[in-house]
Amino acid sequence: MKKFLPALLLLFICAVALNSCKKSSITPSNAISISLKINGTAKSTLTPVTDYIVSEQTLQIMGAFGTEGLSIMVMGAKVGTFDAAKDEAIMSYSTKADFQYTYIASTGTVTITSLTDTMVAGTFQFSGPDPSGHVGTVTEGKFNCKLYKQ
Repeated sequence: MKKFLPALLLLFICAVALNSCKKSSITPSNAISISLKINGTAKSTLTPVTDYIVSEQTLQIMGAFGTEGLSIMVMGAKVGTFDAAKDEAIMSYSTKADFQYTYIASTGTVTITSLTDTMVAGTFQFSGPDPSGHVGTVTEGKFNCKLYKQ
């Protein structure tokens, strides 16, 4: 019995060590990110930039997806919903560095669900044409960003 006790203890330690090395497939809900679908194609970034201009109460959220980019501006930012058609929010998505390939929201909303001194979170969706008249649609947009005040 004395010979089995160290082996059993070693087996237990190995089992605990191997079990603790499992990677979780759960993404933290508070991860800093922006995700969306542009014309049905999913995009995400873990490096958004978010500025809040205190004197103007203006929030700007930007995300780069390789050579593509998203820009959202909300005037009078607070928890609530802001409508692009009423000029409460300005949203655009560029598929290339040239402005000719930038969809500018004519309809859509931004909903800020949380706004603190350090973080902002919410959802967005919009649709609008580029200068050539092609319409782009952004759906399932979500953001959770660190807030930088100016």
